[in-house]
Amino acid sequence: VGHYDPKTMKGADLRGTLKQRISEADYPYLAANIFDKKTGKFPGIPGTKASTIVRAGGLKIGIIGLTTLDTPTTTRPAFAAGLDFRDLAKTAISESKKLREDGADLVVVLTHSGVFCDIPMAADRTPKPGLVRSELDFQTGCESNQEVPELLRRVPKGTIDAVVSGHTHTIVHHWIEGVPVIQAGTQDVYYNLIYLTYDRKTHRVRPEKTRIEGPIPICEKVFENQ
Repeated sequence: VGHYDPKTMKGADLRGTLKQRISEADYPYLAANIFDKKTGKFPGIPGTKASTIVRAGGLKIGIIGLTTLDTPTTTRPAFAAGLDFRDLAKTAISESKKLREDGADLVVVLTHSGVFCDIPMAADRTPKPGLVRSELDFQTGCESNQEVPELLRRVPKGTIDAVVSGHTHTIVHHWIEGVPVIQAGTQDVYYNLIYLTYDRKTHRVRPEKTRIEGPIPICEKVFENQ
């Protein structure tokens, strides 16, 4: 949002700059759990939404935006003054229901909250045949008390089909509570992929066919012969 001088600028000034950047974007900013403390309503900044639906592979994909409840303490207090950051799980449940009622076949959470994992590099985290994904949870170094694992423990199964997380600047490519979760670290060094298979007869994701690929390095050598 540009240079911040605490002597000359206030939180409102920075929000004005943020609003300008949002207005210039050709995509929506998603933030379903941020509300105005005075009105109790979604802030309604032009260019922002709680969630959205996009089309991909002939399917409607619902995307929910969430942000960490730590925001008032991890950023300058003036930036978050007057804003209420509401419970992630309750918000996800409500928003997922709305998206599916609006025709979403799948629901993905895009969240500026994350999880810390201490993991080795791997090209593919596909579980072995017959192994229940819940048996993999937290056995490879993921901390179970972080916001994303807590979110996924508290929502009913089938509420969320996949999570793309952030905030913690770590590499994540795991199934947590049976849900594929990816995070590509920081500084644009890697990216991750989630492959979801949708059964049009049952109108459900086929979890046994879900695959996570990555982290894949982003550098000139990777693409020089493409």
